[in-house]
Amino acid sequence: MKTFAKILLVVVALAFFGIVTVMVSVSRMHKKSRREITQIVSEIQPGMSFTSITSRLGQVSQTFTNPTEIQIWGTTKDQSIVTNSTLHMFVHDAIPMRWVCIYTDRDAQTVVYASWRDM
Repeated sequence: MKTFAKILLVVVALAFFGIVTVMVSVSRMHKKSRREITQIVSEIQPGMSFTSITSRLGQVSQTFTNPTEIQIWGTTKDQSIVTNSTLHMFVHDAIPMRWVCIYTDRDAQTVVYASWRDM
């Protein structure tokens, strides 16, 4: 019976350390992803051309032109941005996956506002 207790203790200890390792890894991936996406968004300035954004971020995943949809899916509630912009959403392929939200002027196709959100 003592052998069984030792084996059980080792198995429980290994499971505990495995769970802790997974939790630490996930936490590090979240922090790394947040740093990356914050850096990407900080480099996008109002007035930049939309073509320069697409060359950097790739293909647009979603585009919204309806102010109601922009308010639902977007990150800002500023009515001047919501009503006068098109919202383009790009996928940031990291763990966890996040959206890069780019608001562009409908006529000039230049960036008005940029942010990000979790999927």
